[in-house]
Amino acid sequence: MNQNTERPRNTQEIQKAGSSLKKQIAKNTIQLQHICRFLQTVSEWNRTLAQATEILVQNTVHDSERERARAKARRQLAGLRARYDSLTPRERQVMELVVKGLMNKETASKLGTAIITVKIQRASVMKKMKADSMADLVRMAEKLQILGGV
Repeated sequence: MNQNTERPRNTQEIQKAGSSLKKQIAKNTIQLQHICRFLQTVSEWNRTLAQATEILVQNTVHDSERERARAKARRQLAGLRARYDSLTPRERQVMELVVKGLMNKETASKLGTAIITVKIQRASVMKKMKADSMADLVRMAEKLQILGGV
């Protein structure tokens, strides 16, 4: 009997058709349950993937920021090194002594020169190094690692 075209004629056929329909509904219900579980699993995977993607994006942004900071520090150090390299050998000696805390008189004595000469050379060092204060010059010397034996 074809269920789509023929109508059941008696009680037995009606019961058989009903039984067949119940089996089909049960089968479809089980399939729907499997589909629902599959969709739940896919949904959980999507949430996990979205979270992992967000973490990856955040890490990439942080890595990029750190790399920009490192590149900036390298550029600043290169500029600082270029300014230091522009000093004359005597200006470098004066800088090394004054950043170690020697007074002009002590620096002049150590270098065998006049105090006024040390003052002029110190002013030249400050100008060439673009230091606003002695503390700035000391920080620059630390970055250049020329403070050995303090």
